[in-house]
Amino acid sequence: MTKRYANLLTLLDKLQQTIFGRYIQEVWSIFFTLAKIMIPILLLVRIITLLGWVQYIATATEPLMSWVGLPGEMSLVLITAMTSNIYAAMAIFYQLNGPELLTIAQVSVLGSIILLAHGLPVEALIAKASGVSLLFTLTLRIGGGFFVGILLHHYYSYFQLLQESVPTLWQPELGRDDWFSWLQTQAQTLLITLAIIASLVAIIKVLRYLKIEKLIHYLLSPMLKL
Repeated sequence: MTKRYANLLTLLDKLQQTIFGRYIQEVWSIFFTLAKIMIPILLLVRIITLLGWVQYIATATEPLMSWVGLPGEMSLVLITAMTSNIYAAMAIFYQLNGPELLTIAQVSVLGSIILLAHGLPVEALIAKASGVSLLFTLTLRIGGGFFVGILLHHYYSYFQLLQESVPTLWQPELGRDDWFSWLQTQAQTLLITLAIIASLVAIIKVLRYLKIEKLIHYLLSPMLKL
């Protein structure tokens, strides 16, 4: 048994040294880092939902969210994106049944704000390390996000653009509200997240192999130096 176990470890070690093995290791490392953040947040929002606090949060944030034409419930999605990452925000969006609540215009506004204001604890510290103050970074990212959100909201509303409901290519099945069904839904969301990460890592590796990544760096370097 000990010899078989040693042979298995040797085989796994050899597999890790292959290109495919390093790829799997990289994908799993990224996914595991995200999952450590996403799972506690998903559980917290689940508890908040069961306690009926979502409505209180929605009511409290309604005045602010109305500036960008979003319902108060979506403040939980924004808070999640700002304090953690886009993947966790996506999971909360589905947990709050976002596709049923919002129009295409509203999802566009929400996505634009998240694009400008996400992962702030980590990214603000990185900016601070490069000499930018925390206050400036947070004001620019959060304030800029809401400013763009306000502009888009009024633009879409004035011209009556994208006011139809959201056509979703995929979303988790929303069945019964028991814990088992909820766990199934979250597992489905996490698997989709894993698939997205695996695809992105594969694309980056292909770009790197074809030297396209170096070309992108070369073309962007003048702008990045600014």
